[in-house]
Amino acid sequence: MVNILFIVNDKQLHKPMYLLICNLAIVDILYTSSVIPTMINFLVAGRKTIPHASCLIQMFVFTVGGVMEMFALSIMAFDRLVAISYPLQYHSYLTNVRMLVLMCILWVVACGFVAYMPATLIGLPHCHTKLVYSFCDYAAVIRTTY
Repeated sequence: MVNILFIVNDKQLHKPMYLLICNLAIVDILYTSSVIPTMINFLVAGRKTIPHASCLIQMFVFTVGGVMEMFALSIMAFDRLVAISYPLQYHSYLTNVRMLVLMCILWVVACGFVAYMPATLIGLPHCHTKLVYSFCDYAAVIRTTY
């Protein structure tokens, strides 16, 4: 969170690599905080079940975080590849606008890929309206269908 604030507030850090670091920090926050509400209910409140809709949302957010983690690291590697291969043209090839557009495209692609998993589970009949899981993944939810 601190590095996001530094990057946003300091104009000298508005460069493609720092934008990628900011994106990676946002992805990490999303990825790690996707399970926290369920864990708090499970460990602190003692509720051992999770509603079906909350389970699907948790599954979607956690999986988007995982996919975006891979995408973020991939575009960071691409950024370094261009910086090493074309050091003199780097600033003309990878501008802030191009990196922001690339990041937005990857967020849309990740959400599109991941939306398929919960979408396949919505129409299936389930044994219970509440699931007895502390973490929802595709395999756990598919086991609750008839």
